[in-house]
Order: sequence, then structure tokens, then C-alpha cells
Amino acid sequence: MVGAEPSLSHYLRITRQAARIEAPVRQAPDHDLAALAERIWPTVAHVLADRRDDALASLDRAVSTHRSVSGPTAVWRGAQRTTGALLLVEHGLEYPARLLVDGTLQPSDDPAAPDVVDDAIDELIEIVLGRRGRVEIVPDGTLAAHQGVALVCANRAPR
Repeated sequence: MVGAEPSLSHYLRITRQAARIEAPVRQAPDHDLAALAERIWPTVAHVLADRRDDALASLDRAVSTHRSVSGPTAVWRGAQRTTGALLLVEHGLEYPARLLVDGTLQPSDDPAAPDVVDDAIDELIEIVLGRRGRVEIVPDGTLAAHQGVALVCANRAPR
């Protein structure tokens, strides 16, 4: 949220949404969108880095307490069975796969085949968000030990 003082402080005092505002920028709004983006980007980058670091720390804790699953097929199963989970996905990960009758994924080498979901990771993101979860995109290579994708469950990970 960007605003000039004292208007921004007044708004933050009266709104019921103050807890959802992560990084107020106390400057007069700029009508030049490029200049505004340049002005607020450092704040946004800091918030995103904090979120990523928090998500990775949550994954580390979840691994040690058996509240996580890793890899596309295990995460697919886990996402179907839990709500409020945290999904971590490497930025460039794509996973073409067939959705089998039993609800599991089978990897495919041909994303253009008629019975193949060209990117099951996109579908997985939608599933997690639809079940009141959160998604964090991390740099490629960050989740190498997890085959590029991991799910942190609120309770013990479904098997």
C-alpha cells in the first residue's frame, strides 16, 4: 500500500484489513506507473524474500516432523487430501503427466499427447489454492532434494 502521510496512517488505524498490509510505503503516490514501480520494488522484493525464507524454514521443520511430502506424485496425492497446506514449487518446474483412474499421476514424455496434462504443476497449484492453501514459488534448484516440489501439511502428511 502506498500513501502520503497523514492519510496512510489514518487509514491503517481504521481499517479492519491492517494485518493484511505487509509493507506500507509512506510516500505520495506517483501517477507515473513506471516510477511508482521503481520506488516500491525494494519493499516488495524484501517482503517476497521474507515469505520465501519463511516457507523454506516451514519445510525444514515439516520434514523433521513428518508433515511434508516431496516430489510431484506424492505432492499430488497429498494435495488432494489436505486443506490449508503450503506448496513450494521451483520457478521453472513443469511436469507433463497422465491422470490415472485411481487419481495418481504418471509422468509423460509427450506433453502434447491427447491424454496428458501438459503441466500438472499448474493444476497442483490450483488444487492447493482451492483447498485454502498457500503457494510459494522458489528459485530453481532450491528444492533439488524434493524433486522441485514439496507440500507442507497442517497436520501429519497424508500417505
